[in-house]
Amino acid sequence: EQGDGKWFLGVPVSSGRIIDRADEKVRTGLREVIQTHQMDLVLTSDQNIILCDIEEDQKEAIETQLKDHGIKLLEDISKLYRNTLACVSLPTCGKALAEAERIKLPLVAQLEKVMEAHNVSQETLALRIAGCPNGCSRPYMGDVSIVGRMPGHYALFIGGDFEGTRLSDKIIDRVPYDHLKDVFSIMMEHYASHKNDGEKYGDFVHRVGSKTVVELIVAALGDQHKWAVAA
Repeated sequence: EQGDGKWFLGVPVSSGRIIDRADEKVRTGLREVIQTHQMDLVLTSDQNIILCDIEEDQKEAIETQLKDHGIKLLEDISKLYRNTLACVSLPTCGKALAEAERIKLPLVAQLEKVMEAHNVSQETLALRIAGCPNGCSRPYMGDVSIVGRMPGHYALFIGGDFEGTRLSDKIIDRVPYDHLKDVFSIMMEHYASHKNDGEKYGDFVHRVGSKTVVELIVAALGDQHKWAVAA
């Protein structure tokens, strides 16, 4: 409810890109809904859209139209998806060292499965992805962040807080993209086993110490990956 008898509806837009993808026709679906119902729009600072001034009797039709185009609403996305930010990086930014926006959706899909496997998918976790150390997606404050160091390789930061009031610690300097999910799985298994009720991941790391997490990762991966050493 927006306070005047009408309603608003938040529509998540990955990286603010109003485009049609294979499974989600954001551009086509939004155009159809807006042309049909003639509502006002608000563009949010976190790259999403709010459809405003919706009448009570329009709600069901609007949600149906959006979902018919594969557009996800709040109940359709995970907390990880909702709280992930990525900078534009390649091919837009000349400073980029590695991909960010273009790996966001496939990486989140992999990490969602990891969280589900360790029964922590209901936990709130802020993931930040940056293509270079300039950190336009604010990676140095997230629960978990990856920062591009060279093509296909990322520095890993953990231990910031969800509110963005504590800096994170760099624990590994160059993780290959293909092994990010393996490292994340080690981290989530440890988190699931030792967290307190309601404890966010960054707060958990702050409590147990990032050095403990590094030691777990190195012990689990051993000599098979030379990059598995603390930064």
